[in-house]
Amino acid sequence: YKYSDKPDLKAHAEVARQAATECIVLLENKDNTLPLRNIGKKVGLFGISSYDFTSGGTGSGSVNKAYVINLLDGFKADGYKVNEALTDFYTAKIKLAIDNLGADINLGRIALKEVSIDQKLVEQSAETDDLAVITIGRSNGEGLDRHAFDDYKLTRVETAMIQSVSKAFHAKGKKVVAVLNISGATELEPLKGLVDAVVCCWLPGQEGGYAVMDVLSGRENPSGNLTMTIPIDY
Repeated sequence: YKYSDKPDLKAHAEVARQAATECIVLLENKDNTLPLRNIGKKVGLFGISSYDFTSGGTGSGSVNKAYVINLLDGFKADGYKVNEALTDFYTAKIKLAIDNLGADINLGRIALKEVSIDQKLVEQSAETDDLAVITIGRSNGEGLDRHAFDDYKLTRVETAMIQSVSKAFHAKGKKVVAVLNISGATELEPLKGLVDAVVCCWLPGQEGGYAVMDVLSGRENPSGNLTMTIPIDY
């Protein structure tokens, strides 16, 4: 091996994307909701993590990266028209949350807490968009052990969002897909009977959004398997 100060970063990114894709697990797919070949190209992205993907863990689980491709980037690259009102809403919330984080002592930014969504935005998206995608985000690592409430269990804000979005879109005969950007076992019961497909992408690295779209679009098969049993009741 001969070292170089000019590594092939493009080739490395392609490896990262493929590795992330191979780790994605398809947990549920009602009525062949996925792949998204027969659904229109307008999408409403819900959940703060849709716009701020968690690429890796904290502390020793943190990895330096040049960028992080989130789900917003992934959908745009695939030619989707992403709901602008939702994008503006979550972008503003992310800026506020990051400004309030202050110094990062965990050597790697944690997943941002979910924020309450205005019901009017949900209803407007259900009216104009062809599909809803909800991202649930979690992170942990050195100095951030898991705990039961508001971590393993979904928060009240997250549960309310899932119920609200699913009700609004299903009333219009439209599908809802959940993407789990998580670091380990996380409660799934609040999703049961409310969403049409569930995809778990874990902490997918800098190319995460592209990797998820490779699976949602059907370009790649979600061949990953769970490495743990996820309890129904904690």
